Amino acid sequence: MDPAPSGFFAPPAASAGVPESCDTKKRDPQLGTLGGKLSSGGATLCGTSQFVGNHSGPPYMKSFRKPLTLALPLILAAAAQADMTFSNVTVDGASIVEQGMLGDNGYTIKFDAVQSKVTGNGKSKTITLGYVVTTTELITGFTFSPLGSVSRGDVNVALDHSGTGDSFAWSSTTSSVSSLAQKPSESLAASHTYNVLATINLSTLNTTPTNRFGIASLSQFNISYQTTAAPVPEPATCLVVAAGLAAIARRRKKGSPQL
Repeated sequence: MDPAPSGFFAPPAASAGVPESCDTKKRDPQLGTLGGKLSSGGATLCGTSQFVGNHSGPPYMKSFRKPLTLALPLILAAAAQADMTFSNVTVDGASIVEQGMLGDNGYTIKFDAVQSKVTGNGKSKTITLGYVVTTTELITGFTFSPLGSVSRGDVNVALDHSGTGDSFAWSSTTSSVSSLAQKPSESLAASHTYNVLATINLSTLNTTPTNRFGIASLSQFNISYQTTAAPVPEPATCLVVAAGLAAIARRRKKGSPQL
């Protein structure tokens, strides 16, 4: 007789103690009590037949496979990297020269230099900017660091994140031109999505010394967001859950009728 193919059950050699008819029940230490014939892959399992070739390991491993398979997506989700997107960008009052991602969790918009500045005495202008920020993690705060300058004038920015408002102001009463200094980070209620509206007000003083005009500009809008991972089971927790499910499966199998 040719050897059994890999992965098939191989019937044992005939002996006086175990008839080929398999009428006698035999207990196999791994396969349990067997009565009669049990076919698998075209071969007959008889008495104390064993797996040959590529078997799947001890029988208890079978009860772990399904729970571990169910737990795998949770493990992968825990290790997934955040994915942040910015959409529906609109600007009124100035033209956009360039825009794009600022690192992994931020966005930058560069305005036309002339349209994003006022000069003279008692001049003013308003620029409005809107967008939607969405991420797979939870947004918990942001850092606003625009580029611009002010001299004998004011730059005021009101930022609204889905109803949560923050104000930023830069002022100068002197003739020296000052850059817009970065402000401290602000916190937000944890959310995956925010509708953002920015209102930028530029103005210069009404009265200035002779030949001394005011300047107020915000040429580039830069913002970065802080995020935190959404609560998901840790890999170790997933394995514990999988082990518990496997124990339940073994208990149910133990209580089922034997072949």
